[in-house]
Amino acid sequence: NFDLGYISNFGISKNQFEGMFNGQIDMYQRQTSFVADADITIDSLIVDGFEIGTLQGSSEYNIAEKALILNLDLSYKGDRNVQITGDYRPFTDEDQLFLNARFKSFRASVLEPFINDFTSELDGTIDGNVTITGIATNPELNGKLNLKDFQLKINYLNTKYQIANGDINIKPDFIGMDVVPISDGRKTNTTLTAGVFHENFSDFNYDIFIDAENFLCLD
Repeated sequence: NFDLGYISNFGISKNQFEGMFNGQIDMYQRQTSFVADADITIDSLIVDGFEIGTLQGSSEYNIAEKALILNLDLSYKGDRNVQITGDYRPFTDEDQLFLNARFKSFRASVLEPFINDFTSELDGTIDGNVTITGIATNPELNGKLNLKDFQLKINYLNTKYQIANGDINIKPDFIGMDVVPISDGRKTNTTLTAGVFHENFSDFNYDIFIDAENFLCLD
């Protein structure tokens, strides 16, 4: 057993972790890369006071396929919220990743400890599927996520926004929403079209359009 509180106590991360790590990891070298057979559980994971849930993961190296078979589950109060399955092929120069991430009633609040410099008071759920392909240093994401009863506060603006139901489209160089109904803290309604363009999750460019009248932007 390993108490994750030590991560915070030794200053390894600015986030405060709670929970118990259990499992076994066997690492060894194949050709020029290190691979691992693992079976781990992180029970009752809490980050900065936010309950994340129980994380269970396993990996097994398939010699014939030269692939690391991965399986990762995140569950909360008995319900599986995230499942990531597939394989990673470290010895090929192309097409290393063949992963699928499935979200089911994933609580948006789980993300808050990692983005709280910009947003807070996250709520709502996320459902959908995202595939992860390409190479480890330049993964390509494709899929769609649905937000339900979603809300967040933009800290800089001190303003809350709500999305009752809306889709996020994900492509290798783009993440965006198309004409999604949105309301502010005064329940004023409008629509949002937004896109984030990037190159391997860097060099971000933003394109945001709001068709608004008396919509709260700064409080």
